[in-house]
Amino acid sequence: MMQQSQNTSGWSKIIIRLFWAAFFGMLAFLTIFYLSAPFFSYEKPQAFSGTHIHSPYPAVFPQTTVSLSFDLNALHLADLLINGKLRTNFKFYDTLSNTTDKIDISNFQFMHRYIDNNNDKLLIYRHGYGLTDDQQLCFGAKKVVWTDYPFFQDLRHKQDIIWKLNQTSYLVALTDPGRSYTADELRFLSGYQLIELTNTDTDALKVWDLVLSHGHRANLLLSNLSRSQSLNLEEQKIHTVQLLINELNINQLLECLANGSYYCLSRPESVVNTPSPQLQQLVIQNDTFSLGINKPASEIRLIGQDGRLLKKLADTNQLNYLMRDTDTYIRAEMQFTDGSQLFLNPVFRHENIDFKPQSPAIFDTDKTALMRGIYTVLLVLLFMIIFRIFLKRARN
Repeated sequence: MMQQSQNTSGWSKIIIRLFWAAFFGMLAFLTIFYLSAPFFSYEKPQAFSGTHIHSPYPAVFPQTTVSLSFDLNALHLADLLINGKLRTNFKFYDTLSNTTDKIDISNFQFMHRYIDNNNDKLLIYRHGYGLTDDQQLCFGAKKVVWTDYPFFQDLRHKQDIIWKLNQTSYLVALTDPGRSYTADELRFLSGYQLIELTNTDTDALKVWDLVLSHGHRANLLLSNLSRSQSLNLEEQKIHTVQLLINELNINQLLECLANGSYYCLSRPESVVNTPSPQLQQLVIQNDTFSLGINKPASEIRLIGQDGRLLKKLADTNQLNYLMRDTDTYIRAEMQFTDGSQLFLNPVFRHENIDFKPQSPAIFDTDKTALMRGIYTVLLVLLFMIIFRIFLKRARN
C-alpha cells in the first residue's frame, strides 16, 4: 500500500513538472515571438495634394452594373470559444458567374475558392485568430498567413501583419478598424487597400475619413455579417457592392476593387426587392465635381478633409461642386426616403499623372537587428539565472 502511494506521488510530481515545463516553454516561445517582431520607421503621413485630380469612376458608365454582396459567416476565435459554433466550407471551388450575386466567406484562416466562366481562380480568406479584434480580409491570396499576435498588438505588430498579408495577397482589407486600431495607428499604417465596414454608423465612417485625411487611398467595402453576429437591433441592412462592369469575372472584380470603380449600397431588408438607386455619372471637368443618380435623394452630402461637410443638397438627383485648392479629397454619400444609402469612393488630388501611394511604414533593418540582438542576450542571461537556481535546488 505504501509502495502504491509513493508511486502515485511520483507520477503526480512528474505530471506537475511537465505542466510547468510546458507552461514556461510556451511563455518563453510567446515572449521571444513578440520581442522578435520587426520594427518599422514611419514617415510623417501627408494629406492628398497636387494639381491632378484622380477619379476612380469611368467617363462613360456601362449600361448595366454587377451587384455583388459579401456575406461574412466566419466567426472570430473568441466567438468560437464562447459560442462553440463553427461553420466551414471546404468545397474545392464555388462557381462565380453572371448569375451569382453573393460571395459567402465561411472559412476563417482557410481559403474560400471561387472560379469564373473563364476558369480563372479567386482565393479569399479572413485572417486573424487571436483574442483581439484585429481582422483582415484577403483577396487574391497565394497562401494563408498563419502569423498572428494573439494576445495584444501594438503598432509594429499590426504593421508586420499587414506587411505579410500584402506580400501574399492582391488586396487587403482592414475589417471594422475602429474596433481594433487607434487613431494614431491608422495615421501611420500602410499596405492595405480597402476599409471593410459591416455597418454605416457615424463612428465607422469617421475612421474611413481619418484614413483618407492622412493620404491613404482606401476604398470602401460594405460587407454583411450573419444575423447571429450582427449587433444591429434595428431592421437588418443589406449591403451590396455595385461593380461598374457589364460582365462579372474574377480579373475585373479584383481590378474594380483595387481601382475603386464601384459604389456601395446599403438598404433595409424590407426594400431590397424594389428598384434600387443607381449612380449614373460622376465626372470632374475644370475642377467641377458633378454627379447624377437615377432618382432623387432626400439628401446628398459631400465629405472632405478631416470629415468636414463640404456641401449638402436635399431632394435632388444631381449635384455640382467647384473643388477648391484646399479640397484634398471628396467622397459622396446619399440618403433616400426608403432608408437606402449610397456611398461613393473618393476622388483625390495627387502630384503626378500616375498616382503612387505613400508608404509611411518602412522596414527598419538596423533597429530590428539591434533590438533582436539585445533581446537575445537578455533572454540568454535570464535562462542562465533560472537554470542555476533550479540546479542549485536539485543539488540541495
